Amino acid sequence: MQRHPATYFDDQLPPPIPPGIAGLQHSTIGLPTGHLDLTHPRDAMHLIYEQNFGADGTDPPYWAQLWPCGLELARAVAAAVTPGTRVLELGCGLALPSLAAARAGGHVLATDQAEGALAFVAYNARRNHVSLTVEACSWADPTAVLAGAPWDIVLAADVLYRHSGLDALHALLPRLVDHTGRIWIADQARPPARDFLTACGRWATITTARTADPDVTIHQLRPRPAAAALTNPRCLVRP
Repeated sequence: MQRHPATYFDDQLPPPIPPGIAGLQHSTIGLPTGHLDLTHPRDAMHLIYEQNFGADGTDPPYWAQLWPCGLELARAVAAAVTPGTRVLELGCGLALPSLAAARAGGHVLATDQAEGALAFVAYNARRNHVSLTVEACSWADPTAVLAGAPWDIVLAADVLYRHSGLDALHALLPRLVDHTGRIWIADQARPPARDFLTACGRWATITTARTADPDVTIHQLRPRPAAAALTNPRCLVRP
């Protein structure tokens, strides 16, 4: 799948519902910049467990759930992004942070491996009259996101829930920003998070902020200039 604006998908009809999902529901999300109307699969997490999704080795559609990390990261981003900010979201799922950043005037690229997720992102962008771009991308083959680097802000909500794939994410993150950029990771104390963030601390300064949800924290990674220069060939550090 190539890069497409949100208008790539049909903006009149909702995207296809993942197999086994009962239907759609509509949620209204309050943000500092207003509200977003979100269409998303109904009771996705309950059905994933009930129907034993992923038992055949395929990835369950975790993207179909509206996760607390996405909500809290969206609220933080809506208050921080200014018009023209270049924003990338990794593993976006329903991409509430991307929608919030676009609503605030950011130039946003939302990425995920699941094309079903990207269809919902594009549909919800059209419903809310915000402009963003969606693209299928894996962390192991990040050509699409590296083409736009360095980004001002890189977002990731609840992506540290399992160990597989995190080596590729750790290798990718410092290549996406220069020493002026920021990486925001919202986490729910997933088991792999501690070791992942410890590894990131070797090349970035990390600050952690609480959110309104006591289970969710947001980690902000600021690459150190020397590390950014080594990992991002487009970064030129001057004394």
